[in-house]
Amino acid sequence: MIDHAGVPDTTDAGPRSVVALVDASSGVERELIGTWVAEGGVARECGTGAPVTQLDLDAQAVAARLVGRRDDPLVVPVRVLWLPPERDGVRRMSFADLALLTNPRKPNRLVQRRLVRKAPDRHVILTGQPARLSELRANNPEAAALHAAGTSEPFARAIVRAAVVALERAERSIIGNRYKVPRLVAEEILDSPDFLRRLELIADRIGADPQEVYRRAEKALHELVAAQSRFVSDLFTQAMRPVHASTWKVDTDSSGLAQLRALNRRYPLVFLPSHRSYVDAFVLGDVLARNDFPPNHVIGGANLRFWPIGPIARRTGTVFIRRSFGDDEVYKAVVEEYFAYLLTKRFNMEWYFEGGRTRTGKLRPPRYGLLNYLASAVRTDRIEDVMLVPV
Repeated sequence: MIDHAGVPDTTDAGPRSVVALVDASSGVERELIGTWVAEGGVARECGTGAPVTQLDLDAQAVAARLVGRRDDPLVVPVRVLWLPPERDGVRRMSFADLALLTNPRKPNRLVQRRLVRKAPDRHVILTGQPARLSELRANNPEAAALHAAGTSEPFARAIVRAAVVALERAERSIIGNRYKVPRLVAEEILDSPDFLRRLELIADRIGADPQEVYRRAEKALHELVAAQSRFVSDLFTQAMRPVHASTWKVDTDSSGLAQLRALNRRYPLVFLPSHRSYVDAFVLGDVLARNDFPPNHVIGGANLRFWPIGPIARRTGTVFIRRSFGDDEVYKAVVEEYFAYLLTKRFNMEWYFEGGRTRTGKLRPPRYGLLNYLASAVRTDRIEDVMLVPV
């Protein structure tokens, strides 16, 4: 085979070179990764003795030194994963870490030095699924075409996103699915050619400047996207558990959860609980976390976005959506695209079908508005199907 640059493909012979995309936030992490590479870490992980070049996991560096290469190197994302201390057989963060003003998943440089010396079990050199540069071109044909036309940034950003996703998947194999959180969401949506074309059509239809429509979409996305934090999620779960654990005894249908977990390997799940108390989401979230489900994206009204509830809730997966957006075509398009994105990436969602709490314990009439976005994602073949889970 010949690749698009006219260079013979050497897949059968194995890669002639390797590019390690290094995701490092400090000199300590760079040293750890450099030592690991020098001691044959890439060879052990990827089964190749080809020479390794280290490159920062940064779009500008990738654009300058990778996307234009005429050979077909194997691209391997690499990161140092820091682990909390083991407590009662589980590695999770606690309020003791908060008192020490440190995040054990992201220790500062001085703490990293100490951990390397005194607690070597607290870090792991992590590699994401490797891919040939030709595979990355094939997986991102429009961005690769722009590179061939002289614009390398979109393809570089696509490579960075693919590397981050691969590293997140590798992390979850160690820390569990309950820590599955999305990364670079707004950036990926705003780089989507289909979404950009839709914004251009909206601008033409409403007679607005395309750049202004793009800025409105960008602002709406940053309002919507849940910036989930593993640190905040751990602390929030520990803080809220005593509130409901001392009040109710929660019985869980574990056999049903096993079936849901099997379904979730193929389909996104949308949980639709009845809404009797503001504690409902905490109880359900606690049960799912204990059974290693990824955190739900919980849809909430934008009226709850006030401090301090809003910033905390966003970092535990709450998506604040306007109660009504009428004829705002840009906001409607952003909501629809964000829902479709979450579903195609198999992130689970949750909202309260009744549109508000019931004061009597009886179910209220359902609200169908948000289901329209699920139907649209299925109807346009963005996803095969969605599983609705009454709770």
